[in-house]
Amino acid sequence: MTTAEIYEVISQGSPDDLELVLDGLTDINRVYSEINGHTVLHDIVLTGEVEKVAVILKRKPNLEIRSRNQKFVPLHSAVINDHVAVIEALLDAGANIEATASDGLTALHLAAMRNHRGATAILLSRGASINATEVNGATALHGAAFYGHTEVVRHLLEKGADPDRKDRHGSSPRSLAQMKGHSEILRSMGGPGKTSAPSPTDRVAALEGRARNGLIVSESLGDHFATVVREMEAIGAKRNGSRGKARPEGIPLVVDIYVMPNGKTLLAGHPTGR
Repeated sequence: MTTAEIYEVISQGSPDDLELVLDGLTDINRVYSEINGHTVLHDIVLTGEVEKVAVILKRKPNLEIRSRNQKFVPLHSAVINDHVAVIEALLDAGANIEATASDGLTALHLAAMRNHRGATAILLSRGASINATEVNGATALHGAAFYGHTEVVRHLLEKGADPDRKDRHGSSPRSLAQMKGHSEILRSMGGPGKTSAPSPTDRVAALEGRARNGLIVSESLGDHFATVVREMEAIGAKRNGSRGKARPEGIPLVVDIYVMPNGKTLLAGHPTGR
């Protein structure tokens, strides 16, 4: 069968149809989609249909195979879509709850930054490490606090997340909430809930501090690309064309060039194919 025919059954067929397709595959762990480097398990997980997931899980697939671009294991794919029943099925089958994506993001990081309360609750109930850090030292609470996800922040705090733990740039969840003006989150952290708008200089420094070698990568730092663009515009940065593609850590990126108010150049990149 062609890739397109397999995907059509995965997305539109019945569990019985899927059984027949899997019977015809010599290796269910083989990457069948060259576009995104997915196995059939990745794409079955993305349907959110737990009955189909059960069909392949009984065949004991490799649960740790990563997608090509973002290095997601199937559990990550379930989490970013908040497919709670699928998350539970994968964990019951032995999926590693602490598996990391390309920049050290765990399933809990991904759930918290996307405000997926169901996924966050399941992961915490199954023992996800509350203070696990990605490559820049940020915890799940850093992401939830930055994006203003109040209920997720409260849940993380109840489970013992540290609001004052600093990442390698010196930012804590509390300081990020302060910078973004999230008063309710600050109150949840035991602070007064009063915020002051950061100065343009502070905002420029915050963006520069989150870059690595002058490059902000949207997925790797937990930033949706649109959020980075809005922040660039808010501080008066001017877009100055595109550098084309880069491949830090093997991830192909589209990179835009920004001239900061202080005259420095900062690059903002996001994975291709999104």
